[in-house]
Amino acid sequence: RRIKTFAQIDSMTMIVITGHSLSIPPGLNNLFSVLDFPYPNKSEINGTVKSLLNAVGKESSKFEKSLMKQFKENENEIIGSVNGLTLTEAQKALSKSVVVHRGFDTNAILGEKKQYIRQRGTLEFYEPDLTMDDVGGLANMRSWLERRKAVFDPKARDFGLPALKGTLICGIPGGGKSLTAKAIASFYGIPLLKLDFGTLFRSHIGESEEMARD
Repeated sequence: RRIKTFAQIDSMTMIVITGHSLSIPPGLNNLFSVLDFPYPNKSEINGTVKSLLNAVGKESSKFEKSLMKQFKENENEIIGSVNGLTLTEAQKALSKSVVVHRGFDTNAILGEKKQYIRQRGTLEFYEPDLTMDDVGGLANMRSWLERRKAVFDPKARDFGLPALKGTLICGIPGGGKSLTAKAIASFYGIPLLKLDFGTLFRSHIGESEEMARD
């Protein structure tokens, strides 16, 4: 009732409500303009790393220089390991790696990402434990995947080559579809996440859409 009253005031004043999910009570939909903020980009993650390095530098300038050198040598790999996390989550993952492993350990950072994904409950995280050598046959597909691997290189992205959007694998049960998906993730050096569409469906109106957006 109070929000409706404020909305009728003729002024330039606005009420800003922030949150990690969208849940507008019935009857107030027409009062809101919804803005979706993307996940942090490369420059924002860089800023988080610099803040972390500054905090470390107050305790040990030698350790700060060591971390800075490691970050410069593996910048794309480290930033890639926290892609898809919020700035707060990325900062926690990076800080824990620095404290526990005395450096930017991408495996440890991915382990933190795995925990965040499990907590959200809509995706499953698979460890890259297979290689393309485990895939029998499918010679044409393997050749195509090998040619497309170059687009994951940062130099290719800077040049303007489009990233690989996806691959559709269809066939009879037992044909190696899931195995191939796991091998591709390992071959490209990227995490494999599984989405079970059954986890998206909810009984109440709007909940399924919200799960899909998440």
